[in-house]
Amino acid sequence: MITEFVIGTLATWRIASLLTREEGPFALFSRLRGSDSERGPRRPLHCLYCTSLWVAAPITGFVAPWSWRSIVIWLALSGGACLLDRATQQGLEIAPLPDRQPPPGE
Repeated sequence: MITEFVIGTLATWRIASLLTREEGPFALFSRLRGSDSERGPRRPLHCLYCTSLWVAAPITGFVAPWSWRSIVIWLALSGGACLLDRATQQGLEIAPLPDRQPPPGE
């Protein structure tokens, strides 16, 4: 199941990225998104985080058969795609956490 989850997360991220950022063949994805100022049903296609939720829904069936756990898997696939997106953004600074300061009196 781990292999399917990793593949599902990568597929969710790739498809959501395609839909939200790329032009696509014959500008198909650009036309599907519409303009940046457009409201309505196309608006979520401007946000990878929103789109990843809808892309992850059918991919959940690839990862595991339907059960109540599927809801958690669906959200985890979307969350994994969002984390991948953040990790691959340019300018992302990964720094260690600051040292924990002991509370006064220790």
